[in-house]
Amino acid sequence: MKTDSIILIAEDKDLIKFDTSKSKILWSIKFEKKIKGMTRINNHVFVTLSSTWAIWTSLINYNNGKVLWTLKKHFYNILINDNSIYFIDKWGKFNWISLSNGEEKYRGTLPFLWATPKLSLISNKLFLFTKKKTFVFNESTKNFDKTKLPFSLNSYKITSILDEFQINVNSLSNSHDSAIIYAGDSGANYGDSGMGGMDGGGGAGGGD
Repeated sequence: MKTDSIILIAEDKDLIKFDTSKSKILWSIKFEKKIKGMTRINNHVFVTLSSTWAIWTSLINYNNGKVLWTLKKHFYNILINDNSIYFIDKWGKFNWISLSNGEEKYRGTLPFLWATPKLSLISNKLFLFTKKKTFVFNESTKNFDKTKLPFSLNSYKITSILDEFQINVNSLSNSHDSAIIYAGDSGANYGDSGMGGMDGGGGAGGGD
């Protein structure tokens, strides 16, 4: 069983990368706002920050602790493909931004009226689907093209899909606030997070 001595610790406004084998702080960051949650995805750490009226998300380089960007957005259903991040915001809008600098590439309405789709990367393509409808996001045209799931996958029967990316990332919850949040080197996280689970939600209701 693989073990690792590196953990991430969030305490109020401080984020600390700590080597337990050497009892040594490798880097630390003090934010202006309180840390509500975090998760590690490979060399990236997403940190959810909050004030009384708003939520921010910061992306941190895991190796050196550098803050790459901070956006006044609440991330749900995060997927990463190369230098792209796809997520749903708190308004239910689909977002596509740059992983490296947080620049917005597209933000728009999902092609579903009454249902929240599941999101999954299959063969490097982003599929959004419910039991009744399936779309693939076309980055060139920034459109959702109606399609079917590949490999004869049956969207009506599928309750969830974990692709290679999602298998290596823990889903994030919306539980109550936790004073201290730990994330080990494998990317595990505990306590409150401000970002929703990786699965895109159900598709049973409504007409979509």
